[in-house]
Amino acid sequence: MKTRSFIIIATFLTISMSGHAQRERGMATLQPKIGLNVANVTYGNADSRIGAAFGLEYEFMVADKIGISLAGIYSMQGDKCTGYVEGYGKTTVTEKIDYINFPALVNFYIVKCLAFKAGVQPGINVLARYRAEAANGITEEASFSETFGRSVNTFDFSVPVGFSFELGGFVIDARYNLGIIDMIDYNKSVLDENNVLNSVWQFTIGYKIRI
Repeated sequence: MKTRSFIIIATFLTISMSGHAQRERGMATLQPKIGLNVANVTYGNADSRIGAAFGLEYEFMVADKIGISLAGIYSMQGDKCTGYVEGYGKTTVTEKIDYINFPALVNFYIVKCLAFKAGVQPGINVLARYRAEAANGITEEASFSETFGRSVNTFDFSVPVGFSFELGGFVIDARYNLGIIDMIDYNKSVLDENNVLNSVWQFTIGYKIRI
């Protein structure tokens, strides 16, 4: 009896989860999502800054296996480095560079639950601050421009590439966002080899709501 009940429950769950994964041309969904970033920059030897990422994604299926998604994501980025500063001791410096990003992706569903995605991601900088914490207890925080004499570019542009896995309406998403515009306003060519570009691994979990 227990075995039969288990088989019935397992079958029901499988059908239920498969139903969530069914897609057809013209289907639209909204997906609230939340997760974390492992953010850094491409220039220098800084450590990663761990920050939150959260927002809302809209997807429209243009074919049974191809969807177009548009989203608004608040993304905590920047970097962190630790070193010894004379008179202060071991000091950790965090560059808090946050954006509201607008990824536009094409999602290719390899199988029902697994999608490869790639696209473009414009972003707007909404926070640019520097925070230093020394071993002797001294903490200093100021705007990026006050500290370094240069501002962070208001506009950013990245290329996101990644995969997502869907199960029962829940979506686990992992993607890499590589910036192609200098993060700092140096007035340099976009092809300059010393450009400071955003480099972000982003991991989120969301839930799809059919609309």
